Amino acid sequence: MIGEKIDDENRISVVIPVYNREKRIGKCLDSIIKQTHKADEIIVIDDCSADRTSDIVKKYQEDYTDSNIIYEKLEKNSGAQVARNKGIDIASGKWICFCDSDDEWLENKLEVQLNVLKDHNYNEYVVIHGNCKVHDISKKCSYVWNLPVVQGNDCYKNLLNSTGPMFQAMLTSKKALLEVGKLGEDIKTYQEWDTSLRLAKKM
Repeated sequence: MIGEKIDDENRISVVIPVYNREKRIGKCLDSIIKQTHKADEIIVIDDCSADRTSDIVKKYQEDYTDSNIIYEKLEKNSGAQVARNKGIDIASGKWICFCDSDDEWLENKLEVQLNVLKDHNYNEYVVIHGNCKVHDISKKCSYVWNLPVVQGNDCYKNLLNSTGPMFQAMLTSKKALLEVGKLGEDIKTYQEWDTSLRLAKKM
């Protein structure tokens, strides 16, 4: 078995909103299944895809029964923020990570983030993110997005001058997400930034 679950204090739910990603969802799931710290559940919320996304995820459910892949399809196409919020509601883990369906994680992503939690004895009001390597296919270039380490009141100030941590690289608690009202479903763009600002006020 790849990775190990440790205890309830370290339970992690991974939430993946997906829409028409039949060509990418498999690689996304592979990168999460292969984590050195095993996620307790992988929640795939399908935003009413019209391609083979559903079939692919269900095949992963059959092939990787020990990975606890949960699949739910929304009744109508409602947007990624609605899908993410549905995943938050379903999640049973203390900690939640989001992964976009066209993204892949390094295999030690969860392990590194949990180690940061342990080393610094953080409470539920924390956002731990990592640097992201971005491949811009249209411009045929790659770059690493390095974000600074900030704590306390500096979190909010820093976010006002940036678009904040990338949600697909974040780890935060379900409790904190629920207390700030999850993602704003009536906001058309930068929903993640809005949520990050509300989280920062709690820190």
